[in-house]
Amino acid sequence: MALDPRDGVFSLGPVGLIVFYVADLTRAMTFYGEQLGLKRLLLGEGQALYDCGDVRLSLQETPQSAQLTAASPVCFRVSDIVTARRELEGRGVAFTDTIQLVATLPEHDLWMTYFRDPDGHPLALTAEGPKGFPLI
Repeated sequence: MALDPRDGVFSLGPVGLIVFYVADLTRAMTFYGEQLGLKRLLLGEGQALYDCGDVRLSLQETPQSAQLTAASPVCFRVSDIVTARRELEGRGVAFTDTIQLVATLPEHDLWMTYFRDPDGHPLALTAEGPKGFPLI
């Protein structure tokens, strides 16, 4: 919570933590740590914390009786979406679509491709490319 110094109005700060509930913490840690290559910061009782730049990702194991629901997609920014996708596919990550141009913005084009973690949480790679330059 902060007051904007320009106008003194309350505003939230940047997102700092995303929490995913998982059925099997060991399986989720293999996916996020080994397949995606995220750096683990902490391993605690029923949870693991990963570094995603300015945001942290917390995996929290849920009881077997709990029902998991997919969250909104978390998008990982990459500089080369084609190479990043090939690397992840080589590590066993299955994508659910092709790389697609999703927006043509005034300064650049935005490309995305989606995949899911073992618990069904939607994830994506996103890359900004020069206007009109075909990445694929």
